[in-house]
Order: sequence, then C-alpha cells, then structure tokens
Amino acid sequence: MISLAELTMVIPAFNEAGAIGHVLERLRHELPPAAVLVVDDGSTDGTAHKASSVAGVRVVSHGRNRGNGACIKTALKHVKTPYVCVLDADGQHDAAYILQLIEHLPEHDLVVGARTQNADQRNVVRALGNWFLRLLAGSLAKEEIPDLTSGFRAFKREVIAQFTHIYPEGFSFPTTSTLACLTNGYAVRFVPVIMPPRIAGESKIRVFKDGWRFIKLIFRMTTIFAPSRLMYPLSALCFLAGVIYSVYHVLYIELKLPGGSVLTLVLAAVFFCFGMVMDQVASLRIHMRR
Repeated sequence: MISLAELTMVIPAFNEAGAIGHVLERLRHELPPAAVLVVDDGSTDGTAHKASSVAGVRVVSHGRNRGNGACIKTALKHVKTPYVCVLDADGQHDAAYILQLIEHLPEHDLVVGARTQNADQRNVVRALGNWFLRLLAGSLAKEEIPDLTSGFRAFKREVIAQFTHIYPEGFSFPTTSTLACLTNGYAVRFVPVIMPPRIAGESKIRVFKDGWRFIKLIFRMTTIFAPSRLMYPLSALCFLAGVIYSVYHVLYIELKLPGGSVLTLVLAAVFFCFGMVMDQVASLRIHMRR
C-alpha cells in the first residue's frame, strides 16, 4: 500500500456548509498524515470559511459555480502528490473506506468505491436509470461496471491528468474518467462500499436532464477511444437488416433487389469503413500520448 504522505484528499464542494465541517473533521481523524484540498465551487453559504477553519486543510475557491469537473481540473493543477483520493462534501463517502481504496494502489491506476447500498435504491426511477447507464457503458467498454457514477475514487494523478482535456466542466468526471481508463487499457478496480444518507441538503443530479447528458457522454467517450465498438455493431445491424429485407423482397414480392436494401447494405459498408479509420486514429492518438 502507498504511504499516506504520497496522497492528497480532494473534496469538491458547492454550498455544503452544513456537512463540510463534519466531513473534514472525520477525515483528519482517520488519515491525519494525508494532505487535504477543498475546491470551493463558488459557494454562497460559507462553505469555504467552514473548510478553512479546520486545521491542515487547504482551500482553493472558484469565483463562480463551474461544476464538479471544473473542481477536479483545478485540483489536478494544485496537487503535487502522485496519488489522489476524491470524495464528496455531503458526508455520503465514509472516510473509513479510504484505506480500502488506496490499498489497491499502485497496482491499479483507478480504484472506485462502488456503491452497494445508498439512497438511490429508494428512488426507483434513479435506480433504473443507473442500471441502464451501467449496462450501456459496460457493453461499449466490454467490462462489467458495478458503479459508473460514483465520485468516491482513488487514482494515480499522472494517469487521470492526461485526460483533463476531455473532462466536462459539470457532470460527470466519474463517468468520463472510468470510461477513459477502461477503454485505454488501464487497471481499474471496483471496491464495494456502503454509503449513508447525506448529512445535509439534497443531490444536485436530476434524473432525466442529467441522465440524457450521461448517455451522450458514454457515446462520446466510446467514439473517442474505442469507435469500433460502436461502429462495427451498427454496420452489422445494417448488413443484417439489408440481407433480411433483400431475401424477403426476392422471395415474396419480385425477383430483384429493392432500393431500400441496397441503401442499407451501403450504410453497413460505410459504418464499417468509418469504424476502421476512426479506430486507427484513436489507436494513434493513444500511442502518441503514451
């Protein structure tokens, strides 16, 4: 396991004055040698003041609310240690689990605290939405993903920092970093954790509005790093549809290929060729980065 002197705890916070003090006190008690950095995302309720009043805590503030992803980008610019652990400021991430996360470093590049019990289980719509997102992302990344959106994670700073340019300003850094690591061949481990209810306030994620953003993000990450995993299935689907329609038309309507089936077969070829080109570009980009 890594030394705690090599670790920085990063806490993005926006209007969490009711919980941030408790979170920091618990953190200092559990891991006193670790550095702590709070990124105040333009809070208006005194979050920054509460955080700075705790001994040994460094606070960096944004002039306005920019989003969770912007907080991570800011933190990566200020952190100097080789390892980072991110947890939320609302009290749902129990500091007692941090040692379980970092014990898998440095053998793994990213370690995620996968939620096994949390408030989402009492919200049927959100639970179904998270299940669908995990299923979609897992099929595209070709990996089982127990928790796609958990912000509770530890990682190697140099690995996560190389993808800074693709992290969205708002949600969701957890989704983006997880998919980036999985599709680029980095070692990712999921550690089961239990998350208690929030100490104060309510979740800032909205099921339908942010759910659509997550879906677009998953497809975006796939086209950037592993486009063939999206383009080849589309090609196969078009080819299969074209063949079935052609056979049906020849057997039951008239003995010639219909224009619709020809168009579908051409689309299959186009998707396949684009997939090959995009995959080569993605591989070259990854090779040049490394």
